[in-house]
Amino acid sequence: MVQKSFQQWLMGKRKGKEIEEQQQCLRCSSAVEDQLCGRDPTLTDELLNILTELTQLSKTTNAKVALRARQVLIASHLPSYELRHNQVESIFLSAIDMYGHQFCIENLQVYVRRAYIAYELNSVQHRQLKDNTCVVEFQFMLPTSHPNRMSFASNLNHYGMTHVASVSDVLLDNSFTPPCQRMGGMVSFRTFEDFVRIFDEIMGCFCDSPPQSPTFPESGHTSLYDEDKFEEDRIYRHLEPALAFQLELNRMRNFDLTAIPCANHKMHLYLGAAKVEVGTEVTDYRFFVRAIIRHSDLVTKIMFQAYGDKQGPLHGMLINTPYVTKDLLQSKRFQAQSLGTTYIYDIPEMFRQSLIKLWESMSTQAFFPSPPLPSDMLTYTELVLDDQGQLIGMVAWKMSLKSPEYPDGRDIIVIGNDITYRIGSFGPQEDLLFLRASELARAEGIPRIYVAANSGARIGLAEEIRHMFHVAWVDPEDPYKVQPTRR
Repeated sequence: MVQKSFQQWLMGKRKGKEIEEQQQCLRCSSAVEDQLCGRDPTLTDELLNILTELTQLSKTTNAKVALRARQVLIASHLPSYELRHNQVESIFLSAIDMYGHQFCIENLQVYVRRAYIAYELNSVQHRQLKDNTCVVEFQFMLPTSHPNRMSFASNLNHYGMTHVASVSDVLLDNSFTPPCQRMGGMVSFRTFEDFVRIFDEIMGCFCDSPPQSPTFPESGHTSLYDEDKFEEDRIYRHLEPALAFQLELNRMRNFDLTAIPCANHKMHLYLGAAKVEVGTEVTDYRFFVRAIIRHSDLVTKIMFQAYGDKQGPLHGMLINTPYVTKDLLQSKRFQAQSLGTTYIYDIPEMFRQSLIKLWESMSTQAFFPSPPLPSDMLTYTELVLDDQGQLIGMVAWKMSLKSPEYPDGRDIIVIGNDITYRIGSFGPQEDLLFLRASELARAEGIPRIYVAANSGARIGLAEEIRHMFHVAWVDPEDPYKVQPTRR
């Protein structure tokens, strides 16, 4: 059957069959190739020759078939899967004579020192319980750039103590602040049953009450196993405890994050939704990718150079500044750009940029020094129907343009649709604004420019009576067949 399918395809190719028949044969050949590409492909010489001919197909429509044929040929020259599996298994069995269970404490220490390489470890202690369970307890100091590090002064203010300015305030500077010390623990269990059996005993080793401090109004501790107060933060799932600081997850605190599974465990992918008020639709979604690059060689010097003297929007800001969500204006601009047009309130700036180009082109053509641009080359006033700021799908301005041809200025009326409001459709209010702006242009004898970006007339039901109408489905399977009813 396999040989017959390939021969039919080749005969169709050589005898010049119709295109549809050739495409059907190509799909058949691709399906046959999928059956051939198994764990233990054994191909005859005739099939090898046919597959070799298929790999020589050069047209774009045949690319999948040619690629699959190459994969089948490569797989046919490899040993069987079982043979390769047995070879790798024998290599591991002969190379490994112990699994390191007797070095449990040493392994835990190496892991801690490797994982917390960005911190300063000042104490690593280990112990063994009665059943030889290994426990490692360590203490480390947070770096100065850690987001959870708080100065001593901020702690005082947080708990309501009055601050009195004095010369001793110098001692409360961050450079003199005692380092923030944290404690961590790690335990190795052989089975999950062992974890359940001695969990309370393990937690008793780490839950020592802290000493009394005048800084805090009350002293106490909270256990992780207190199910009423502990809840997993899924953002840190499958993530090293010391890795969150290096991934700068604190910069994304303005977003509600969702961890996305990734095949590469060294790469962390998050979907962020901007935090908005309750009941407000989220429109700002972003993907964040985080990864830590470890240098194979020791980096002793870091070179920094700045190109140009133009300062960007992040100039002078801290490197751990949170990412800013899109404001209303940016959301409107993005919505308009996604519809293939420009946001209506960016139209005046487009006129301004055109005027700047006109003034610059005049000096270039006349070979004279560039004259200073008028500071008021563009002034405009928005025309509204009332002073209540009611939003409609149309905007109008009265603009005064100072161009090289009219250096004293010339007035025009500009009307445009707001594509972000009901897709820029026309309604009674939009029609009235268009009429009033047009009448003003005719009365003053000035040009009227209309920037059209709309979806036509707005045909719909009045909001005042919408709640009085209900829809009765004639056929639930066909929603286009409806019978309107009224209360």
